[in-house]
Amino acid sequence: MGSLKKERRLLREAAFFRYTGYMKMKGLGLMAAGIVLFVCGFVLLKERAVEAPEAPAAALRTFSWRFETKESASDDGSPPRTHVTLFTGGAAYDLGNYAGSCAEMTAEQFLPGEEAGVLCWWAGAGDEIGIFKEDKGYVVKLGLQEEGTAESPGFRGDFIELVVLGDE
Repeated sequence: MGSLKKERRLLREAAFFRYTGYMKMKGLGLMAAGIVLFVCGFVLLKERAVEAPEAPAAALRTFSWRFETKESASDDGSPPRTHVTLFTGGAAYDLGNYAGSCAEMTAEQFLPGEEAGVLCWWAGAGDEIGIFKEDKGYVVKLGLQEEGTAESPGFRGDFIELVVLGDE
């Protein structure tokens, strides 16, 4: 009878060692799978981190205008006078009084590099106030515009610098 107990004890110990050996192998397999997943995740995250996200578009500077009629047109042919004020970057810029009625220009009317503009017009000619993007930033310039005739083309140019707004 003693040998039967000894045999059962040996079988239990063998089963225990088989079970613990199986569990060790299973544990090693799970650890290996975990390491593989960790390495794959690290590689994928590193690739994503290397790709630079697209930078958001720079905020465009906005320009708005105020026109105030200072003098009405008179019977003797004198043009109306309009006062122009520019608002941008939280500041107001007094740009002066101009002959004629003033209106904001459309993008189709802009010259190369011109971002915004106003045309003050009276009887076939006028003043253009344009905001140009240059190396030193935004620059407000005053130029001339004249209507063409059958004999000569119109004119637009002779811009002079009024105010440097900078890049703000």
